[in-house]
Amino acid sequence: MKRTLFCSNVNKLLFIEGSKRCSVENCRCDETIVIDDLFELYAHLYSLMDGNNIISYLDYYKRDPDFRNSDKAIFEMESKKWGEHIEVHPYDTIYSTKIDNELIPLLKSQFEDVTHAKQFLIYTFAWIRIIDNHVGKLIDKNKQRRLDKFPIETKKGLLLINRRGGISAYVQEKTKKYLTDPNYYSLRKQIDSVFLIPYKDLTYEVNYLRLSLDKWRKWVEFLENVGELKVAFVPGNITSFQEYSWVIEDGGADRKLFTINGVKSKMHNENIVKQLDLALENSSNIIIFPELSVSLEMQKTIIEKAKLSEEMPLVFPGSFHETSTKIFKDFEDEYCNYNYSLIHFGDNPTSIFKMNKFEFPPSNKFVDELLDFQNSTGIENISCLKRTLTLVDTPFGLLAILICIDYLIPEIQEILVNYNVSIVVVMSLTGNPSGSHFYEAMSRLGKINSTTTLLCNNPAGLYLGNHTETVVAYFPRRGKLFTSDQHVVIEKIENMIK
Repeated sequence: MKRTLFCSNVNKLLFIEGSKRCSVENCRCDETIVIDDLFELYAHLYSLMDGNNIISYLDYYKRDPDFRNSDKAIFEMESKKWGEHIEVHPYDTIYSTKIDNELIPLLKSQFEDVTHAKQFLIYTFAWIRIIDNHVGKLIDKNKQRRLDKFPIETKKGLLLINRRGGISAYVQEKTKKYLTDPNYYSLRKQIDSVFLIPYKDLTYEVNYLRLSLDKWRKWVEFLENVGELKVAFVPGNITSFQEYSWVIEDGGADRKLFTINGVKSKMHNENIVKQLDLALENSSNIIIFPELSVSLEMQKTIIEKAKLSEEMPLVFPGSFHETSTKIFKDFEDEYCNYNYSLIHFGDNPTSIFKMNKFEFPPSNKFVDELLDFQNSTGIENISCLKRTLTLVDTPFGLLAILICIDYLIPEIQEILVNYNVSIVVVMSLTGNPSGSHFYEAMSRLGKINSTTTLLCNNPAGLYLGNHTETVVAYFPRRGKLFTSDQHVVIEKIENMIK
């Protein structure tokens, strides 16, 4: 077991069961892992402790007084050894974490006297906490700064900052409501500063984006007064599918493929500008437009106007069906349509693509140019090959940006949980944004991950159902949704949770 802990081939090690899984068949565990960085060491120990081992540790800790006493004594002893080590090798910044030739031998020597499985649990977790505490102090030194070091790629996975506080903590403080945390037995919940996301094959890639330095500093100011954050939801004035210009093609088997290539009203863009101006005049910090509401050219206009605001708001300018030739400067792709949004609150513009197609069932509601949909299912005629989920690092934690149905996809929900996403912004066009699948997804993320969801819904989607909500906000612990049926809603967080 002692050799296996530092084996270069070990993938899984179960201390209590005394079993292992190595990448090499019949591994003798005589090839020691080469680690030259503190974060690589942390990721190695973390990967071995997560899962069954942390569950075993917590089980013993809760019910065995002798285990708790031993845990306390060993942690204090190992912390003293660490203290002596960093007097010579201080690792005094996030960027100076290269370890010398002494740390690994020191660590291995601490396991020499381990005689039973429970001690392996205690020693391993002790060193995870020791390194995590040290890294936490380095992060605290840089609270006002954007840490470009993260996420850190290691051999075992990505290391991310485990940000605390933000909107969820604010809501808890104001409502005095505490939820049972179903993630209690995960290692991420037992450490304070940095957590590991193991590499795994996913259908969706993750794009990690940072706020610009100016926006980062602006948002840090709100950490002390979260309730003052002002959100502008701008659902807009499109109230019916008939207000769009449609392109409808035969999809076979009672299916019709559709794209939206414009809005009929000549006042549409002018209304968008007026609503944006209202949001900016009210010093909004977050501005959200809905799905299929704003063309790419108007999205660019929104972004440029928002840049002039002293509030430096985070703007989610809605989406629209756009051709690949409009989106990509060096067009080499197959000609196709995307449901597309452009954001720009990092150092460079970032593309947001809808990753799953919207379908709606046949209905007698459809008339005139939409008569085909009385007997045929409507299927959004877009490419879904750009399967990248964008996560933005903010002082409040990670923020995800999704277009409508993507929010409901189980694998995407799993990514949001694994990455400990704090805020999700959804630009939607749906008939029931506050109920059914959307409410279930909001509630699940809120209960499992303490995630806040801010959803701006295109009123045209209500044509498909019997609901009126254009704005939906879910705050963990609040107990009910914040909703509105207005075309522009500007509210502080403190008012939305009352």
